[in-house]
Amino acid sequence: MIRIHVETKKHAIVNTTRRAAFEFLRQVEAMALLMPDVERTQTLSGDRFSCVLKRQSSLGISFQGNYVCEYKDNGKDEVSWTTPEGNMKSIGTWQISGRDGAVNLALEIATEVDLPLPRFLRFPTLRYAELQASRGVDLQLATIRARLEAQQSACSVNDIEAPE
Repeated sequence: MIRIHVETKKHAIVNTTRRAAFEFLRQVEAMALLMPDVERTQTLSGDRFSCVLKRQSSLGISFQGNYVCEYKDNGKDEVSWTTPEGNMKSIGTWQISGRDGAVNLALEIATEVDLPLPRFLRFPTLRYAELQASRGVDLQLATIRARLEAQQSACSVNDIEAPE
């Protein structure tokens, strides 16, 4: 058994409002579904949901991540979560900064998982996990940016009054 620990820090500048970004990001369960390796989620209660990842197989070894996520926000510019249960542990935070029209969305996430692999595979497995985490966060950020900017464009079009 080997333990893999990966930390990822990424950010994106988005043409939206700080409020719209916060309201979008505080939907943590919906955010999980924007990650490419998430198979399904299920609401458990209030600020808790379970998440199951798509099965990964390599070298004849198969792994399917699952966890329970608890999340909270400060009502303004931060959303955070932790995973107290499951075969993966994760702690993460979204920070919202900048100004309306150029909102900075910064994500910091640390993930830890125990895998049924021999020790000599730790280094290549760690590199693979780092690449997968980086790719997943990049795709999630791109999707978030596209959705928020489309939402902002729709609002801007609706704000234009028709000539009389």
